[in-house]
Amino acid sequence: MLRLFLGLSLLAAAILKILGIAKITEPYVFGFSLSVFFMSLVGYIDDPLKEIQNKKSFSLLLKNILLLLSILSFTLVPLIYNIGAIQDLVKIIDNDTFLLFGIAFSFLTLFSGDRNLKQLKKLLESEKQSAVNVKVKEILEKVDSIREHKKS
Repeated sequence: MLRLFLGLSLLAAAILKILGIAKITEPYVFGFSLSVFFMSLVGYIDDPLKEIQNKKSFSLLLKNILLLLSILSFTLVPLIYNIGAIQDLVKIIDNDTFLLFGIAFSFLTLFSGDRNLKQLKKLLESEKQSAVNVKVKEILEKVDSIREHKKS
């Protein structure tokens, strides 16, 4: 749900920018780019199959840390943009780099999601077939029981 709210917030910011109501300065672009990068990493490591099988996994911890970094980048980096460490980071890696990495991981996430969807469909189909087999077996046992009862 948090990702939905962040996405809607960015859409609102984009609309305000288009309308000339909002001005997005370099500190905000850097914070947003960094946030998108971390959020894309969260999406990339988010594997629902693993979470179902192992709720307390390292990937869940890493996902939460990256989510926190994303939110901090979104909210705090623009406010502390003039601090030396942030300026040093900006000199080494500019906004566009984080944005490109974020977009790249977004596409990798889409690919991974497609792969996970196929796995979930196979798992669902296997579960359905297993349930059908159990019911067929139960019905056959009842039929055999009725036949045995009629013989006696």
